[in-house]
Amino acid sequence: MAVFEYFDNMYDIRLKPKLLRSLIKDYLPDEKQPIPSPSQLSYIVSTIKTHGLLSECVSSNNNEPVEQKHMDKWKTTVDSWVERLLLLTSSKMPDKIWAGICLIGVTCQECSVDRFVASYSLWFQKLHSQIQSSSDSHFVKVATCASLSDMFTRLAGFSTMKKDATNNAGKLTQPILKQLAEESSEAVLDGAVDLLCTLIKYFPASVHRLYDSVEAVIVSKIMSGKCSAVMLKKFADCLALLPKIRGDEESWSLVMQKILISVNGYLTDAFQGLEEDSASREFLRLLVLPGKEPPPPLGGNLSVRTSNPAENRSEKLLLSRVSTLMLCCCTMLTNPYPVQVTIPVRPLLALVKRVLLVDGSLSEALMPFMTVMQQEFICSELPVLQLNSLDLLTAIIKGVRSQLLPYAADVVRLLTKYFKRCAFPPLRIKVYSITKILLISMGVGMALYLAQEVINNAFVDLVSLRNENSVASSSINAKAATDLNQPGNRKRKHGTVRGDQQSGVNLEVALLKSKSATPISVQIAALQALEALLTVGGALRSECWRSNIDLLLITVATNVCDGGWASEDKNASVSSGEQRTWANLQLAVLHALLASLLSPSRVCPPYLSRGLELFRRGKQETGTKLAEFCAHALRALEVLIHPRALPMTDFSSTHETFGQGFNQDNIFSSSKQNRFSGGILGMTEPDPDDDLYESWLGNGEETEAPVKNTDQEMKDAMVEPSTKEIQLTATDYPAGKGDGKGVAEEEKRDKFVVESERAQAPSGGDVGTTGEAVMEPTISVGVGERENKTTNKVIVAESSALDPNSKDGVTTVMEGNQMKSSKGVISAAVPSGDTPKTLSWKQIERQPGDDDSDLDSCPDIVYADPDSD
Repeated sequence: MAVFEYFDNMYDIRLKPKLLRSLIKDYLPDEKQPIPSPSQLSYIVSTIKTHGLLSECVSSNNNEPVEQKHMDKWKTTVDSWVERLLLLTSSKMPDKIWAGICLIGVTCQECSVDRFVASYSLWFQKLHSQIQSSSDSHFVKVATCASLSDMFTRLAGFSTMKKDATNNAGKLTQPILKQLAEESSEAVLDGAVDLLCTLIKYFPASVHRLYDSVEAVIVSKIMSGKCSAVMLKKFADCLALLPKIRGDEESWSLVMQKILISVNGYLTDAFQGLEEDSASREFLRLLVLPGKEPPPPLGGNLSVRTSNPAENRSEKLLLSRVSTLMLCCCTMLTNPYPVQVTIPVRPLLALVKRVLLVDGSLSEALMPFMTVMQQEFICSELPVLQLNSLDLLTAIIKGVRSQLLPYAADVVRLLTKYFKRCAFPPLRIKVYSITKILLISMGVGMALYLAQEVINNAFVDLVSLRNENSVASSSINAKAATDLNQPGNRKRKHGTVRGDQQSGVNLEVALLKSKSATPISVQIAALQALEALLTVGGALRSECWRSNIDLLLITVATNVCDGGWASEDKNASVSSGEQRTWANLQLAVLHALLASLLSPSRVCPPYLSRGLELFRRGKQETGTKLAEFCAHALRALEVLIHPRALPMTDFSSTHETFGQGFNQDNIFSSSKQNRFSGGILGMTEPDPDDDLYESWLGNGEETEAPVKNTDQEMKDAMVEPSTKEIQLTATDYPAGKGDGKGVAEEEKRDKFVVESERAQAPSGGDVGTTGEAVMEPTISVGVGERENKTTNKVIVAESSALDPNSKDGVTTVMEGNQMKSSKGVISAAVPSGDTPKTLSWKQIERQPGDDDSDLDSCPDIVYADPDSD
């Protein structure tokens, strides 16, 4: 066994034959040796597949030349391997036959192309003789079906051998059907149905002559009620492949019609007393057109049903058949088919509607037809049946795709009606999923009709995250703050961090173990539906609900993420399943929050700063999916943080006209008051501390503090004051020493300058900007008596985004009435030692502009530093 140690370190072609000979000698028995155990057989298969011992080819990474004698030794060893396998299959002992058949299947997969082409006919004869024999060993039957399936799967890749392979596959159809009809072991049935599906997929012509027999055997197994759910699913998949045997549109439509008619009959028997008698007739009217004969029953006359009529009509058996046939319809709608077919959308939707509208209640006229036990059983199985119906609706949407448009109204009405009464969590998750698929596939038109229903249900499902979470968070944070205020925890910085982590763990455990009415999985589905709604229809007729959804998402995101991120080191006390669920919830709410921030809107996202803070915190969780998504979110939000281009519309001059174009009946209006009438982006007054607003008006450039004038400019300003400056004397402050007569003369001169400026100002309050009016913020100081008196001028910065005729960075000197048409923030400069006062535009507008005495009392105005507090 030392060869294994060498082989682990050296992948030399000379070692592969040695290893294969060692496997033959140690594990493959001859007439005197015992057979390998299942664990030993598993080791043999693993070793062969891992090291490619039967490939008989050199790896492409090996550039060294290979001597022919080593290749000959390898080929001789593989020949010995195949001879030993054939010897095992010819034995009379079932266990040796089983081992040989299993290894023949592995050899069909792993051997070289030349060996497979030369030897598969001999191997098929060995396996065919085993499937035809009446062996009592289930192990041999299962291994034979598995090995034949592996052989024909590889044969499908050889186009030159298709005819020969089809002939050989035709020899297997009858033995397979015999096993399916006679065997009761699920292991044998599993292997036989897998082999039959392989033949239908790759060699359908081999089953063509036995088409009706195949349909009868499969349907009989579905109707028998003796198979498990796993086997019923396999039989449903096999029945869905049945039309591929003939490969034409008529065969597909015929099988679908037969299935729907059978489902209608079973539902009529199962729902007797729970629905109106006309439901079955209306459904049949959609399936069979007037004047045409209905098709033969599914399975034909060869179909084998249960011998007991009472058992054949039992509610359990009926619902099992309906679920299996619905699953078959889903497979037929979603799997590819060789030719284009016409899908009966209206009958399928009628079937879904018929199942979803049954709520288990009985009318007084129909109560005598059903016992209490029957009603209880139907009600207990009804959620599973409705879940299968929703799966069928999902398959219809995926299979029909854009051709669903003529039936979109029916789907919307059905979902809206069912959403109001759906309470079972798996059903709500499925409805949210269908809504998401519809929104993404059909676009904004579907969003207009589903938005209100999605929002109403999402608010109900997320109520625990809005209320209970905030209460738990406040209580736990208060306790954590109390603990952190103790002297022992203030000595070291890491004590505070540890306290925060413990607070997050306590909050998460409290939320996961709280008896919430809504499971987290339903909340995740609701958040995903909201994400799709905001992505598709967030900008169309959303004024009535957009603000509420934005507030809901930022509240839920804050509450879910305030307790800390889901990670192993923080949540050691939480089970792995709960931890994954909580992490999925955090990721889902962040996805929805990003969609809320990026969804087009007529106003700046109101919760952008809070969302950015959450994404920055999440980005720090390195190595997780959450951190990866938060990094993506920050990159996506970069366009909102630093816009590269401002809008082309001149809002300062056209906002009144633009606002008049929209009334309360317009699709963008949600109230009688138009949002554009308040100013830029709907804001009547900008926040003085809003750095984001200043950065938007700054055309993407960093806002800098105004540059102070040089000494020469100050000197020129004192000697020759500009006639464009409006001198405002701050009489509120004590004047310096000086002659009263000089002060009176100075005030008269100021009044004359103001009046001359008013005479030159254009009518209507519009302010023009010229090169002479451009100047830096400055403080003009007079001479003589006024050397200690503060005089200021009003300077307002205008952006090119607001006035297309102005240049970037222009600063215009404005007076009382002209200041009313500007939007911005101005500050009042005060003498040394006092705190500057910030005035809003409303305060400036309240000051009359025509009274000179009021102008004298106005404080000095300078341009505010946006980076100051």
